[in-house]
Amino acid sequence: MTGMYHSELLKTRTGRAPIGTFLGGLAMCLLTAYGFLTEGQKNPISLTDGTTTGEMVRGWMMMMLFAAVLAAILVTREFGAGTIGRSVLMAGRDNVFRVKMTVILIIGLVLGVLTSALAAATTYLMLNASHGSVTWTTDATYSALGVGGCVVLSAVAGGLVGWIMRNTTLASVVIVVSYVVLDPAIQRVVPGVAKYLFSIALTSLYGDPKPDLLSRPAALAVCLVWIVALGLLARTLLHRKEV
Repeated sequence: MTGMYHSELLKTRTGRAPIGTFLGGLAMCLLTAYGFLTEGQKNPISLTDGTTTGEMVRGWMMMMLFAAVLAAILVTREFGAGTIGRSVLMAGRDNVFRVKMTVILIIGLVLGVLTSALAAATTYLMLNASHGSVTWTTDATYSALGVGGCVVLSAVAGGLVGWIMRNTTLASVVIVVSYVVLDPAIQRVVPGVAKYLFSIALTSLYGDPKPDLLSRPAALAVCLVWIVALGLLARTLLHRKEV
């Protein structure tokens, strides 16, 4: 089993997709944070009361989308290459599933820690460079920790979507449409229902100020229920469908 984990970790370093996805997420987060800074400069009060600080930190929530896509890629590219069948034949379906998801969890944890650290560091540096001082609040701290946690949960969910879809393009489209189009649209129409969707529940964890969201403990519980449900579906399909 140790050899399987080592081999799976090595696979994450091959190809351009992993590093490209991470760099894309990094660029998007920086642009989003800079956008909030620009808006904050139009209202100096928001710079001194910590409002802009919190918004800039929460701008790093974009990384959770890229973490989900990255995890889906790490799962589905072996289906695309046609090597998943050999892996299953040699190690068994459950072992392959367990190892891949454990490695994705590790990657999610690393990305989560990096995201929290970068959210705090870049916000401090940007504000200090443009305003000369930084108003750091407890809300900003919770938001920095929250975006990191969202990245971890999103990576795990993305990996499970990869197992379900078995196709890189299809899995990526499903994730992007869900996060960017479908769930926000449902939130605008029926916010009372939308708060139980996975990506909307994640927004509660990093402290999105929108109304009609769950509390952090309730949102975490909803996210875990979604992950368990996706995991059960993924394993069921793994055992019932040919690979």
